[in-house]
Amino acid sequence: MGRRARVSRDEILRGAREAFSERGFDGTTLAAIGARVGLSPAALLRHAPTKKDLFTAAMSARADDLPPIEFLAAAEGGEDPARVLRRLAFAVVPFLESKLGENIARWLRARSERAARTITLPFDPRRRPTPPR
Repeated sequence: MGRRARVSRDEILRGAREAFSERGFDGTTLAAIGARVGLSPAALLRHAPTKKDLFTAAMSARADDLPPIEFLAAAEGGEDPARVLRRLAFAVVPFLESKLGENIARWLRARSERAARTITLPFDPRRRPTPPR
C-alpha cells in the first residue's frame, strides 16, 4: 500500500495549463511546472511520460470549464445593474484572459510542429533552369 498523493492529477494539469498559457510550450520547463505544484520534474513524469504528453493532457478541452457566473442564478432582477455588471466583469475577464492564453499556446505549438515537418529549400524545385547559351 503506497502513500497518499500530495498533489492530485487535476492540480498538476491546472498548474501545467497555467504555465503553458503564460510561457508557451518552448518557454515552459518541467521544473517551472513542478515549482508551481510542489513536485520535482521527475515526479511530473509519472503523470505523463513526456513534456509533449503533459502539454496535450493539460491543454485538452474540458467540458466543465465554464466562467464562474453562478451568482447570476441568484439574481432576482432588482439589483443595481452596475454592481451586477462589475461583478460579472471581474468573473469573466480573467476567465477569458486564461482561455486566450491557452489558445495562443495551442496555436504556437501546432505552428511549430508544422514548421518542424517542412523543409525549406534554398531554391524553387518547380522552376526549371534554362540551358546554357
